[in-house]
Amino acid sequence: MQIRAAENGAIDPDRISFTVTVQLAQLAVAAQAAADVTTLSTARREAVAELPAALLPARRNRQCQRIKKPTKNTLEVRKRDQPRTPSNVSCTLKVAKHPA
Repeated sequence: MQIRAAENGAIDPDRISFTVTVQLAQLAVAAQAAADVTTLSTARREAVAELPAALLPARRNRQCQRIKKPTKNTLEVRKRDQPRTPSNVSCTLKVAKHPA
């Protein structure tokens, strides 16, 4: 429906809202549940004619190139098969006899 409405109105298909298209299609089909083929095609033509009335705003030109954002984590990623690096933590355990 979007393509036909864009062709009929000589507008860019990106300006026709997908959400509005789905809503108009649902309304047209729900109203014509037990209709014949000619009634359905008439309802489709009416829905296509209504689409250009709810155009989206024109897209603005890009100011900057699309680039990948830098990651916030600057630490090196450890691979799954790589062993853990030894830590610098040392522990001391002192065993003493409890006074009786």
